[in-house]
Amino acid sequence: MARTFDGSSGTANDLSGAANALDDFVTADCTMTAWIKPAGVGENGTGRICVKRDTGVGGGFLWFTEAQSGTTCTLGAQMVNSSDTVYTQTRGAADQFAFNVWTPVVLTYDYTSTKDIHLHANGSQISYSTSPSTPSGTQTAANNGTFVVGNALAFAREFDGAIAWLSFHTGIWNADQIARHGRGEHPRLVDPFNCISFYPLDNSQGGSETCDITGDVLTESNSVGFVRSPGLMTSRKGRHIFLPTAKLQLLNPPSSVTESTITQQTAQVLLPKSRSYQK
Repeated sequence: MARTFDGSSGTANDLSGAANALDDFVTADCTMTAWIKPAGVGENGTGRICVKRDTGVGGGFLWFTEAQSGTTCTLGAQMVNSSDTVYTQTRGAADQFAFNVWTPVVLTYDYTSTKDIHLHANGSQISYSTSPSTPSGTQTAANNGTFVVGNALAFAREFDGAIAWLSFHTGIWNADQIARHGRGEHPRLVDPFNCISFYPLDNSQGGSETCDITGDVLTESNSVGFVRSPGLMTSRKGRHIFLPTAKLQLLNPPSSVTESTITQQTAQVLLPKSRSYQK
């Protein structure tokens, strides 16, 4: 579980596709989450976690790493206006989290009222060098834009390191949800009813395949595929149960865990600790 990117020119592991579920995503309150393990800040000093954007037309969003300081870095994000320039942005201060450590990150966007982007790592909001900026121009969606994981739309911004569990949710996560994600809870357990797209991301599977809960397909330039979406959330007698279809990635991944040990985890059914489930 995890997809690795080399942080240099080329598109070996980059993923791209229409991702139609994200067309109007940033023209409403929304949340993005991921687990990242950066080895550096990425190509040209700012590697992309993910992007959906209409280049030359305008609209969409960018989420990235930047501001290397020794062995640490930070996050940044931008919303794009109809003139294809920055509508609003937030950039983290340096030294917010370390390289080569799995870090849960969350982006929330308050489209309805403040137009502020807030960034979080390890369950807490990070410090900013550029606070949420005053909007400029008119924000638009990226309905015709390409969704790219691990690079910019025109490339030359390759992520350096590994990305996993990339998810997109309608609405703004509250502090408790962000903290739960920071403790290692799966994003589709934290927020099962508002998750519109989920990408496990994996290096080991061959070929393209449907990998998110909306049925979108991403096409990889080197034909390396994904782990299937690990399961569906259901409820039995008032208790939420996570039902795996093929493989459920490790919950609560410690910083020392490797991609290979995560991949070897067996599927689990998650139930309240105080009760046992009997068929």
